[in-house]
Amino acid sequence: MWSGLEARHGGGKKDISVLFTYVCVDRYLGEQGSFGFLITQSVFKSRGAGEGFRRFTLQNTPLKVWKVHDFVALKPFEGANNRATAIFLSKNDKTKYPISYIVWRPCEVVDQTDSLDAVLRKTERIEMVARPSDVKNVLSPWLTLPEGALKAVEKARGKSHYRCYEGINSGGANSVYWFRIIDQVGEMGVDIDVPLHLKRFFGEKIRRLKFVSVENITEGMKKEVKQVRTVLEDFFLYPLIKSQHIEKWRINGYIYTLQMQDPVKRIGYDESWVKVNFPKTYSHLKSFEKLLLYRAAYKKYMSVRNAPFYTMYNLGEYTYAPFKVVWNQMGNRLTACVISFADDPFLGRKIILPEHVLAFIPTDNEDEAHYLCAILNSSIADLILRSIAGGTKSFGTPKIIEDTLNLKKYDTTNKHHTKLATLSKKAHNLAQQNQTDKLEKVEQEIDKTVAQLYGITEDELKEIKKCLAILEGEELEEEDEEEIAELPPNTPDISLRNNLVEEGKPFNVDVVISNPLDKPLTNVSVKLKVSDDRSIEKNFEIVKDEASFPLSFDGLKPGEYRVEAVFEYVFEKYSKEG
Repeated sequence: MWSGLEARHGGGKKDISVLFTYVCVDRYLGEQGSFGFLITQSVFKSRGAGEGFRRFTLQNTPLKVWKVHDFVALKPFEGANNRATAIFLSKNDKTKYPISYIVWRPCEVVDQTDSLDAVLRKTERIEMVARPSDVKNVLSPWLTLPEGALKAVEKARGKSHYRCYEGINSGGANSVYWFRIIDQVGEMGVDIDVPLHLKRFFGEKIRRLKFVSVENITEGMKKEVKQVRTVLEDFFLYPLIKSQHIEKWRINGYIYTLQMQDPVKRIGYDESWVKVNFPKTYSHLKSFEKLLLYRAAYKKYMSVRNAPFYTMYNLGEYTYAPFKVVWNQMGNRLTACVISFADDPFLGRKIILPEHVLAFIPTDNEDEAHYLCAILNSSIADLILRSIAGGTKSFGTPKIIEDTLNLKKYDTTNKHHTKLATLSKKAHNLAQQNQTDKLEKVEQEIDKTVAQLYGITEDELKEIKKCLAILEGEELEEEDEEEIAELPPNTPDISLRNNLVEEGKPFNVDVVISNPLDKPLTNVSVKLKVSDDRSIEKNFEIVKDEASFPLSFDGLKPGEYRVEAVFEYVFEKYSKEG
């Protein structure tokens, strides 16, 4: 009931759960009292509301945080992925860093009914320390690492020389701009003048146009848009990579997008120029004019500028840089690669564009792009980003990269810089050929070279890799994307309910399928194997929010019993089993 409320505290936005916490501290604690409570891990790792919380001040009364327990991997609440942590603090004393930060990791399945002794046996507790990721900003997201690794990664931390950008954004109407190309259906010579300010991108004249048959992509979109098959001029069509197309050191395909934004004026291309010279493209966009005018971003930012109705976002001169190192903004592991041009069978040679859930650094120099890619794909950068924002919505954003990684300007006289560029090119070639054994050796050499670049010793590099192994398995926070590009991390689950029983008495346990997604599951299959030698199978055609069925027992003797499950389902075009 609190989720719709928010308030201001100390200049930072704070949700009601944070305010409620501080009210409890104020009301129930004595002058030197101590308080422990559960709260989402995001208050330690995020900007915005998290910054307000990390002031650790109640009006003019300081609060001292002395320990945090991280239960994210443990998932202590049945059927919930809420990134639970426990914080302990005292009143009338100032917080001092570093703070003890204990990460709980399950070594085997932990049941909801387990005693504390059983949970302690089934888990390991990793001693870490927490401190602000920016030493000059005490409110910055926390860096949480074992103390040995913390000293090592500090050598690679700092402000980046490079500006980072988000990929292009349709503003909430991807199905109008995204396509599959079916075939080329024609070609003709033309004589189209290019506006003066765009000549450096497209030359003096457009001399030839191809015509391609296309179908817009409507699957997996939140907004319903009619599917159409039409013919477009090729001039505004580009290869587009989404998060699903990017892998470490390579891309695995692309779709196509209309790119309708003037990179200099930062609004849509001149409407009369498009209408006169590219009538097929204009006609397609015009058929969706009402939808495009009602995009929230257009109404907020572009309508006052009288911008063309097909105006797009996150696009400038930097978008046309011939080389880009591109990576995922979401998740808990950075995956980077270098992109440039595609020799497309329909469009010919065209620059590849990333969409807005990806971020990138543009450059005119191929070696510079590969130098940056090697650092971003290194274990050192991986650990820094995971320890600050792994699994949160801030994970790989341009701001995090700019503020967190000390990416120095590429220097052709620096042997480490040029070696990293060479190794990255080799890694890209090996990844494309699926030579995983050779690629692993190159990645090890990249880690060593990045360590040498930042003055990290061999022992410190070993500590970094050891810490990465500890961090494996962190869950993703739910992604807040305009489109459903991949199966959301807050996934459907299967659990047992009412599983407390009395000895020797008949009882039922409810097998519960929970679906937190906004659309139903289909073709749901549950196969159970019970430790009393029973096998049970149950199928559901559709599961909207929740479905359940009873699992009956005649009566059990004291002891431990197991129910193993295989859970399969389909969510739109995505299938899952486990």
